[in-house]
Amino acid sequence: ETGSAIARYLELDTAALADDDRPLLGLLAPPYLAEGGFSRLMAEARAFGVALRKRLDSAIRELVLPPLGRELGRWATAEGRDLADDEVRRDLEAAALTFVFRALFLLYAESAGYLPMARDAYARGSLTQIARDARGQDGVFDERSTKFRDRTQTLVRAMRSGDDALGVPPYNGDLFAPDGFEGSETLDAARLSDSALGPALVALGIEAGSDMGYDFSGLDI
Repeated sequence: ETGSAIARYLELDTAALADDDRPLLGLLAPPYLAEGGFSRLMAEARAFGVALRKRLDSAIRELVLPPLGRELGRWATAEGRDLADDEVRRDLEAAALTFVFRALFLLYAESAGYLPMARDAYARGSLTQIARDARGQDGVFDERSTKFRDRTQTLVRAMRSGDDALGVPPYNGDLFAPDGFEGSETLDAARLSDSALGPALVALGIEAGSDMGYDFSGLDI
């Protein structure tokens, strides 16, 4: 209805649909869309996107940023940084936000099919799978382990430089760069334990009260 041509037009290759997905074409059949059906579908989609954005916003504010902030504070203190210094606190805040921005980019790109989730090598190490694995630990995380941080860094490096084995080309831009983006250098250097990062990944990737992941493709930019 508004926006770019990409947002206003949908092109489907029905031959490319899996057998289990082909019945969904019925949602686009003329009888379903007639007599205001298309308008109702658009209104439903907008309402879904707004509700999803609100739920995700609450999860980030309440369940993601607090444990990330505490863990970055502990790491900075161990590194001899003065948390009373406003500049240090701003840098740590930027590092926490950069982690969230990177995670949201990856989860959206995986959900929308912009990253090769159909490729087994990528899917096994995707952020979607990392969040599922964190959920599978049922809240039991080792504060000595950094495996979730290490796995997410593998994805960051793939986005940064490309990885032919995973089917990921290098992405230009600052978000995944090692420097030039506020907080990126600190985030790359920080040791983030599973006890902090695990719950944050669960909150980002799995809806509260559900074992289902967020449908990030329902969010606009």
